[in-house]
Amino acid sequence: MRNLWDNLAGYFSGSNASSSDNIEIIEPVLIEELKKIDNLNLIDFGCGSGNFCKRVSPFARRVLGIDSSKEMIKTAKEKNKSGNTEFTNKPIYDLDISSFNVLNAEFVTEFMPDEELSYLLDYLAKSSIRKILMANDRYEFIKETIKRKVANYGIDDGGYTINLNGNIIRIYPRSSGLLKSMFQRRGFELERLEELGFPEEFLKRFPEMRERSIGMDAYSVFVFGRK
Repeated sequence: MRNLWDNLAGYFSGSNASSSDNIEIIEPVLIEELKKIDNLNLIDFGCGSGNFCKRVSPFARRVLGIDSSKEMIKTAKEKNKSGNTEFTNKPIYDLDISSFNVLNAEFVTEFMPDEELSYLLDYLAKSSIRKILMANDRYEFIKETIKRKVANYGIDDGGYTINLNGNIIRIYPRSSGLLKSMFQRRGFELERLEELGFPEEFLKRFPEMRERSIGMDAYSVFVFGRK
């Protein structure tokens, strides 16, 4: 059966606003944090087409990209030829991750229902992972753009949705306070929280995003850690 995310493999591989906001707004914060870590063995959970793995591999000891989409993994393998990077579409629970110390989840957890995210966090709490980096759309931003009808978010009887290149996908946005509580219960403390908006230079190159920006921070970047 074709995975819904298979339809988006090409979309997130191109040069468009949805790919560029990750690269230019979100990922500098993530990379800054990762470069602080000695002997970085990174799992990129929900790696998509492998763009972030390619940026991290030059300074990481080992990188493992995981994604449920076979098409995403195929694209990621084509892009990444570094000997320290590998990819799989197997569930993380079926893998030996004992040699990895950091997990990155960039725009992933907001697609996971509470029970699924809780199960993942319980699993990671028992693993070798000492630090979790995460980026999400801000809950407050999603609600405001729906109110103003200026973005690709929606709401129906089942909850929140997002339209990604014509694909309607269920999302589960959470406040930073709720996420902090969920992680703390598993022993991970919030070490850094950055709330980021659209820089003017970005909006000049992607003017279609100007109406959507609404003068609010759009993204949250979290760093959770434990000893």
